[in-house]
Amino acid sequence: MSAAEVMRERILNGALEALAIYGSRRFSVSAVSELAGISRGTLYRYFPTKEDLLDGLTAHMGRDFRRSLHQHVAEELTGEERVDHVVAAMREYVDKTPIFTQLLVAEPTFVRTFYNEQFHDLVRLVATNLKPSAKGGKAAPSASALLAAELLVRVAISYRIVGADDGPLANGDFVKRLSSLLASELFDDEVAAKPPAAHA
Repeated sequence: MSAAEVMRERILNGALEALAIYGSRRFSVSAVSELAGISRGTLYRYFPTKEDLLDGLTAHMGRDFRRSLHQHVAEELTGEERVDHVVAAMREYVDKTPIFTQLLVAEPTFVRTFYNEQFHDLVRLVATNLKPSAKGGKAAPSASALLAAELLVRVAISYRIVGADDGPLANGDFVKRLSSLLASELFDDEVAAKPPAAHA
């Protein structure tokens, strides 16, 4: 990343922390600059208004999830192995970003608005990672991939609310069973459609 991009990330991480601590009513440029360790003048050069900063924060959250997902899902993965990696990446992302969960308490309206605005993009992103298009990503994801992706996104959101350790399958069985169910839904038709191997 360039120096400017690094600074933007630093400011937005400070903004995320400030929003989780103070909520939108007490959210201020002073708090963000203090938490980011920069001057107010530097912050204003990148984000002239509070609204610009909050808009940038929404984009930052979506970008952070997208980057995390791409880091975990290698292009060469296929079938059930690919589904396992996508599900594990989403679960891990929830675990490693507790500050987003804190935002649910401090600023639930912001979180709700974020998910409503980003929901369809998140679903499409997850769908293309679950089952990439055979046409190099130019075609729309299949209906089954979109359905599986929507289920995963909704489950990930619910984990932020309920918590990953509060259910009867909290020991990891839930993630394993979910991966298996999704892989079956996404790829069983392909297996069934393949012609039987020719015997010598």
